[in-house]
Amino acid sequence: MLIFAGIGPSDAAVKRMLRSAPPEPAKKEQTVKVPPGILHIVVAIRTQRVSLFSNGALVTQSPISTGTAEHPTPNGVFSIVQKHRYHRSNIYSAAPMPFMQRITWSGVALHEGKLPGYPASHGCIRLTTEFAQLLWGTTRLGARVIVTQEEVTPLEIAHSNLFKPAREIAASEPVALVQTASATLNDAMSAVSSGPASNNKAQDAEVMTRDFPRMTIPAVDLPKWSELPMLDAPVRPKDAKKIEEREGPVSVFISREEGKLYVRQDFEALFEVPVTVREPERPIGTHVFTAMDRVQDGAAMRWTVLSIPAPRPGQAEKVAINAKNVPRDQPRPGKELAMQTASAALDRVIIPTDVLVRISELLTPGASLIISDFGLGETGSGTEFVVLTR
Repeated sequence: MLIFAGIGPSDAAVKRMLRSAPPEPAKKEQTVKVPPGILHIVVAIRTQRVSLFSNGALVTQSPISTGTAEHPTPNGVFSIVQKHRYHRSNIYSAAPMPFMQRITWSGVALHEGKLPGYPASHGCIRLTTEFAQLLWGTTRLGARVIVTQEEVTPLEIAHSNLFKPAREIAASEPVALVQTASATLNDAMSAVSSGPASNNKAQDAEVMTRDFPRMTIPAVDLPKWSELPMLDAPVRPKDAKKIEEREGPVSVFISREEGKLYVRQDFEALFEVPVTVREPERPIGTHVFTAMDRVQDGAAMRWTVLSIPAPRPGQAEKVAINAKNVPRDQPRPGKELAMQTASAALDRVIIPTDVLVRISELLTPGASLIISDFGLGETGSGTEFVVLTR
C-alpha cells in the first residue's frame, strides 16, 4: 500500500477551519441623504472628482472620468436642461448613457459610465452607478453645474451690490432714479419735476427720454416652472402661459466682453440691456452668486458665491495631454482670495437702478447672478446661461 504524505491538511488544521466563523457579508454602502436646499454640482477636472452641495454645504463627493485631450470636457457654468433615464448617444454609435443629465444641447452630459481612474470620455462626465442614481433622484431641471480645473466651494458673501427684495430697493433709492417698464414718460418727468426746467418742452421731453429709457418686454407665452418636462423630453416651451405667471428662479448674466446684462427665467430670455463695467480692459473673472434663502424677515437674501479660478498657464493642456498622471498636489486658491476677487467683481459692475428694480421684483431663493469675462455660449429657447471659460 502506498501512502502519500503531506498531500492534505492535517486533522488539526481541518478542525480549525471548521471552527472558524463564516465570512461576514459585504456591507452595503450607506444611502446618502441630500438635505433640501439649492443645489450646486461642481466638477473638478484636475482631481477627477465631483462634489454635490446643498444649501451651500457639502453633501458628498465621488470619482469621475472626464474628456480626453482629443475630446475635452468644456469648462464653465452650465445647468441641467434635460434628463433621460435610458438615454443612448446620438453621436457615438448609440452608446448607452444611463441616468443622463444634459448640460449642453451640443452633446455634453453627466451620466453613469466606466471610470478607469483618469480622463477617458468623449467630453461627457462619467459617474459611478451609485452617484449617478443619487444625482438623478435629487436634481431638477435648472440645477447649476460648474466645471472647472480646480475644486471650488460655495462661500457665504454679503455685498451692497447684490440684489435685494423689491421693498428694500424701493426704500433705499430716490424715486426720481427709478423708472420701471410700466412707467410712462410723463411719470419720469413728474419724478424729476423738482429739478430745473427749461422753456423748451420738446427739449425737456428729449432729455427725459434719454435719461429714462423705456425697455419693453415682449409678451411671450411660456410654461410654468412646475410644468417643464422632468424626464424623457427636452426642455421646450409648450403650453402657453403668460410671462407674469413664470415661477422659476430668475438668472442674471453680466458679460464684461459684451458689456451687457442678460436676464432669463424658466429657460427663456426676459430682456437684455447694456451695462457698465469699470476698467473694462482688465479681467474680472467668473463668479456665480446664488440667493440661498430670505433673511431678516424677508427683507434681504443670503448669498453664496462660487468663483472659478483662472487656469494657470499650460495647466489645462498638461491635464489633458498626460491624462493618466493628473497633477493633484498643486495648491488650490484660498477662500480669502476667492472672496476678494468676487467682491471686487461686484464693485466694478454698475447696473441701472431701473434694471435693479425689475430684477428685485423677480427675486426668490434660487436666483443667480453670473459675472464673467466671457460672453454667452449656447443661447436660445430651452437653455439656461452657458458660459465657457475655456
